[in-house]
Amino acid sequence: MALILVPFKYKDDLLKHIPPMFLNSEDGSEDYSWFLNAPGFTTFRVNVKKYKVQDLVDIIDKQFIEETEAQNKHPPKIFIHKIINDCIVVSRWKHDCRENLCEYDVIVDVACANAVLRGADIFAPGILSISTNAKVGDKVNVFADLERNCRRGFNKKFTGKSLLIGTGTVKVSRNELFKNNATVRGVGVEVDWNLSGIPKIKLPEDSGLLQNFPSIVCGHMFKNITGNVLDMCAAPGNKATHIATILGNKGEVIALDKTADRVSKIGKLSERFGLTNLKYYLYDATKCIMEDMSESNANHLGPPFMKESFPAVLLDPPCSALGQRPSLMNNISSSQLKSYVFLQRQLLRSAIKALSKGGLLVYSTCTITLEENEEMVSWALKQFPELSLKRVEPSIGYPGLQESSLTKNEREMVSRFGLPRGSTVDEDTIGFFIACFNKNV
Repeated sequence: MALILVPFKYKDDLLKHIPPMFLNSEDGSEDYSWFLNAPGFTTFRVNVKKYKVQDLVDIIDKQFIEETEAQNKHPPKIFIHKIINDCIVVSRWKHDCRENLCEYDVIVDVACANAVLRGADIFAPGILSISTNAKVGDKVNVFADLERNCRRGFNKKFTGKSLLIGTGTVKVSRNELFKNNATVRGVGVEVDWNLSGIPKIKLPEDSGLLQNFPSIVCGHMFKNITGNVLDMCAAPGNKATHIATILGNKGEVIALDKTADRVSKIGKLSERFGLTNLKYYLYDATKCIMEDMSESNANHLGPPFMKESFPAVLLDPPCSALGQRPSLMNNISSSQLKSYVFLQRQLLRSAIKALSKGGLLVYSTCTITLEENEEMVSWALKQFPELSLKRVEPSIGYPGLQESSLTKNEREMVSRFGLPRGSTVDEDTIGFFIACFNKNV
């Protein structure tokens, strides 16, 4: 993708939080291409409870062969990851430039545009505007509204700052989309080409899900656990369902989230995967541990929980999400970022209370700042002497950053993903961080 924009609304406020390696080009100038480009690989985590990984590889391979023959393109590579054996990896289509634009345009919001660049179709809620004469079945250019200036239902030629991200076929009429502020669900435009070259993957709904590679790795931290695992900020349930699948009949996952709509997503995903060892609750994880034993739940089934009642805890807290790629525009400010740090510390306190002696605590984020990653680890080790760092296994990713206050040995025990160097599936990922702690006996 050509570098044509700065992907931060509050650039000057935010850049002091971003490690320089994510910004500097070889000549020393600012380079935002890492943020603007999708990772070079799509990863699909297989629901091994219901499907064999190789069978799904064969299905995808057949789809690509048919598409290659129809469009005379070179097919993406597809393979099973050599270590993470429930992960299917798919490379990009070879880049093809679209010189012949369509007659009609569709304008989509930034969140929708980011999804299109990861291989998604365009769902109706993401459409802001569509050419007035475009009909169902017409081909359209797809533009991202980069500065959020296009109002929903706009009926003229949009002249705001935009980026061509793909082309597609209209599936829902303009009238159906916008008449009387209608709420339409489902695919509004079926994408046939996107700028990133990331392919679409069509598989049975219960066969698994598209999941970022580091998130899949995170689930494998729990493969040797027996007993219950607490997932403190679980929605939409991607990691919780993965851990439940890995545990099998060895334990349960107790998943929490404090937003009702998000908790319902955990339930739907669990049902889709056919899981019986995942329980989910609407609850604020910062308050999930009893401070007073008189609070005790009579049936002991849900939160609040007794102290030190979980042999393993996953804390994947709300974060600044600066590792998500592509990100055509990020609206976070420095003050918002600092508020995440405060919340993460609150959640860590609860996680440590929940963790039994000898237990495993996995802390992960999808961001790249030192404050939310290495410095959070450093803070936890100083605040809680009962904690010790455990090397991340499987050992995939890069060590922690030298700019942090962690020692060399501590940096080598944590894992960073997505640093702007390297071109394999293990390296070219979203920005992500994993640290593992043991609670000393």
